[in-house]
Amino acid sequence: MTKIIPCLAFVLIAFVSHAQNRNKNLEATQHIFEAFNAHKWEQMLSYYSKDAVFHDASLGKPIQDPETILKRHQHLEEYFNDIRVDLKSIYPSGENVIIEFVSTGTSVQGEKLNLPICTILTFKDGKVVRDATYYDNQ
Repeated sequence: MTKIIPCLAFVLIAFVSHAQNRNKNLEATQHIFEAFNAHKWEQMLSYYSKDAVFHDASLGKPIQDPETILKRHQHLEEYFNDIRVDLKSIYPSGENVIIEFVSTGTSVQGEKLNLPICTILTFKDGKVVRDATYYDNQ
């Protein structure tokens, strides 16, 4: 019996720690999307590690340079000055948070954007280390 109690305590501590990390990741995810909608790109990127990897088909190859990502978002805002995201679902799973959302906006030429997107954020030590974004742009 005395061996079972420390084992149960370890399991309980691990469970609580996992739940706390999950909640921190969910909170960071919410802040990332709030910053996106406010077009506060530096604030949004503050939730990413300095060596985070960005995977997006429109980028060609994975990008591991926050300055490139910052410029990309600034350029996106210039083209769609009202760009925003509407969160549909958030699924935490271990160190990952899977987000379904729709990106909307109107281009400078008046074209409407209504693009369903799925992003998988991978967290380590409270920061995003991988951002993989998937969508059909056709």
